[in-house]
Amino acid sequence: MGLHPPEIAALRADLRRFLPGVLIGEVLGSGASAHMVAVDTAHSRWVAKIGKSAASLDALLHEQLALRAIRVPSIPLAVGTMLFMHDRRPVLVMTRCPGHVVSTMHVGARAASLLTSNLLTVLRSVHRRGWVHHDVKPGNVLFETHDGRVSLIDFGEASPVGEPRRTDRMVGGTPEYMSPEQLGGEPTGPEADVYAAGALLYELLCGRRPFVRHSMRDLFIAKSTGTFDLVSSHEGVPVSAMDELTRRMMSADPSARPSVAECLESLDEFQARGMDWTITAKHQGDASSTWKRAD
Repeated sequence: MGLHPPEIAALRADLRRFLPGVLIGEVLGSGASAHMVAVDTAHSRWVAKIGKSAASLDALLHEQLALRAIRVPSIPLAVGTMLFMHDRRPVLVMTRCPGHVVSTMHVGARAASLLTSNLLTVLRSVHRRGWVHHDVKPGNVLFETHDGRVSLIDFGEASPVGEPRRTDRMVGGTPEYMSPEQLGGEPTGPEADVYAAGALLYELLCGRRPFVRHSMRDLFIAKSTGTFDLVSSHEGVPVSAMDELTRRMMSADPSARPSVAECLESLDEFQARGMDWTITAKHQGDASSTWKRAD
């Protein structure tokens, strides 16, 4: 269900109660339960997350709570009390993070290391606030083309560290990037985000996911046994030094995964080796473009 011109006009009227002179821009993306729409004023850039039905209210309330509790740089900021109902659908307004969606096309090893390092720096701040993101994936990671700075979005699956899994809702997240313990509905901690960051690093290096889902059962078995090809086994990926790090980050055993600090130390070493800096940006609604840092 999309947004038609009459709906956009009505939404604009509702938003103007909070943001005078608001302009409704492009649809930035659509997920299973919500649309993301650009919302601008003369001096600020926002995004409205519009639930596709009244059933989305609980999820958006949860995300608003998470954003208010975490409040660290490089994540959205929920705007005051700006969660309201529009045409029986909930709308959450947040600050719009700068950057472009990370493309999962093959990128240079140093660029993959840079993006993953910046992502882990954001995750470290989230973890220090006592929360786990639970849905790290390319579509939720934005980077700025001039310096590779990263923002993390979509905190709909975030939860406090150590919080028992809710039994009134399905296990959330994106299966291809979820740790085996999260996929199996077990308790999770920051190690689950390290696992997902490892899967993203692997995909940036290889141009493909470490696990190909033929069925949920096959995916769970592969993740539980840690069965995936080495980074260096893929054509065009010369960095065998990444094998050990990606293997540890995606260990089936959470206790065997490196901490965020350990990952950052390893990635800093890779970045210091003078490899290439090519990064592909996937503009929302546009063709991809490429950024290269000049050394």
